[in-house]
Amino acid sequence: MKFDDPQVKEQMVAVKYRPEQDLTRLAGINMCEKKNLVLELYAGMGGSTKLFKETFKQVISNDINLQSPAEYHMSADKFLRLELVKLPKIDLIDFDAYGCPSEEIKLYFSTRKSLDLPLVVTVSDGLGIWMKRSKNIKRLRERYLLGDYKFDERHPWREHKGLINCFMTSLARIYDMNLTELVTVQTKHKNYVLGAWLFTKQNVL
Repeated sequence: MKFDDPQVKEQMVAVKYRPEQDLTRLAGINMCEKKNLVLELYAGMGGSTKLFKETFKQVISNDINLQSPAEYHMSADKFLRLELVKLPKIDLIDFDAYGCPSEEIKLYFSTRKSLDLPLVVTVSDGLGIWMKRSKNIKRLRERYLLGDYKFDERHPWREHKGLINCFMTSLARIYDMNLTELVTVQTKHKNYVLGAWLFTKQNVL
């Protein structure tokens, strides 16, 4: 089964409210130095948008579903390529894909680099579902920048939290940033990891 198999993507769609997710978002919100702008790339039907609007001066929301109340309707990849350059400093960016948003996360960092620091990143990652159906460990390492990171390749979903934290650490290292893990939660059946991280500038002596 391919990494981007439509059958896998379909099973990654969120079907019910997950209270853990709001806890991770709240942890991220609380760590924002300023609360001017949130970029929400997968707004869905707007539940999280309401949460962000209670705290931030501006929320820019996007979702590919035309039925979503989001401002923009395009893929997250397309939004990042076309619209990201137009935005002022982002304080929090929310990758609530319930898929595998690693490619979009990498695209964001390669485009913005350190422009938005300090920056809070919140993520909902459904990599666990894919890992239960595919043995493409090489692709997993490439997509999540795992390098020589050691994990149980027979049951990688059991270490999903560690894989995601390794991914965030790799991004911080590549772009010369400091990283603080705020919270990571793995859902009951180990299909999703929900997390929040704070990226800041490295101290220069």
